[in-house]
Amino acid sequence: GLYLIGAASGRDLIKLGMNQGFEVVEHLMGREVDPADEAVLKDRLPYWEGTVRERIQTLRKRVPLLAVADEQQLRDTFLSARVREYRDGEIIIRQNDYTSDFLIIAAGRVELWKRPEQTTADVKIAELTAGNFFGEMSLISGRRRTATARAVGVTRLIEIPRKAILKLMGAAPRAKALVDQAFLLRAFRGYLFPDV
Repeated sequence: GLYLIGAASGRDLIKLGMNQGFEVVEHLMGREVDPADEAVLKDRLPYWEGTVRERIQTLRKRVPLLAVADEQQLRDTFLSARVREYRDGEIIIRQNDYTSDFLIIAAGRVELWKRPEQTTADVKIAELTAGNFFGEMSLISGRRRTATARAVGVTRLIEIPRKAILKLMGAAPRAKALVDQAFLLRAFRGYLFPDV
C-alpha cells in the first residue's frame, strides 16, 4: 500500500513531477485524469484528432524518427515545437540562413534546391515526402543552411528548436542514429558525390 511519487530518470525532475501527486492519487482511485501538459500539447498539435496520446501515436506511425522515441520524450519535445502549414511554392528556409530549427514533414512534400558557388541558377538536389526530415546539416554542423527548401503543394511541418531536438537525440539513441545517418549520407552526396 506504499506508493512513491517522483521521477528516478534524472531528467527534468520538476517538470515531470508537476501535478504528479494529484494524477497518481486519481489513478489509484480508478478515475481518469488528463496529464498536466494535455491542453498545451493539444494546442501544439492542432491538425490531428483525439487525445495527445492518440495524436502522438498517429505521428509515430507516419514518421520513423518519432517512432523510435517514447511517448514521454515526444511530449517533452512537442512542448517546444510548433506546427506550420506552407502554401505550394512557399519558401520554408533559404540557403545561407542562420536558422537552426529541425523540420519534420508531417504532410505534403518539400523540394531542396542549392545554388552552387559561382553560378546564378538553383539546382534541385532532393524531394522529400511526408515522414522525412531536414535541417540536420545546420543542427549538427552549426553552420548556415546549405539549401533552400520549398513546399510542394500544401505542406505541414513540425518545427523543433535546436535545443529540443538535441535533447531528444540525447534521450533517444535510435533517434540520434537516424539523424546522424541522414547527415552523413546527405553530406557525402552534397560535398563529395553531388552527381550521385
